[in-house]
Amino acid sequence: MKAIQYRSYGDYTENRFVDLPQPALRDGEVLVAMRTVGINPLDNTFRSGHFYGATPENLPRIGGQTGAGAVVASKSDAFNVGNRVFVRGPGFGIMTDGTVLQYSIDGSMKWTCSPCGKVTCFMVGGSYSRVDWLQS
Repeated sequence: MKAIQYRSYGDYTENRFVDLPQPALRDGEVLVAMRTVGINPLDNTFRSGHFYGATPENLPRIGGQTGAGAVVASKSDAFNVGNRVFVRGPGFGIMTDGTVLQYSIDGSMKWTCSPCGKVTCFMVGGSYSRVDWLQS
């Protein structure tokens, strides 16, 4: 799968387009094809290294706190393939990888995944960027 990862703290030039193994599903989890990801002021703070967890042990890292997508595989009773969902990562892309990737796993302890229904998912206080480039 494709992702944007930074390997050292700094500005946007630290971002790298990388290929990573696609995550495998376990019971109770869903695989979400990310269609939109949040770009927040905090993402810039984290990537720049201006926070308490900016240590070499926390690199490399995939940023992103939020996103929206569609379930493409499910081992969960709560979600079906095709469900549109809003995803919020567990560590906000600081201590664990975030949402700027092609596929994310939602499990009860790792992610918060909420149905979007027929409304457009959005976030107040940031902006969303389409990630069509991840589909290629």
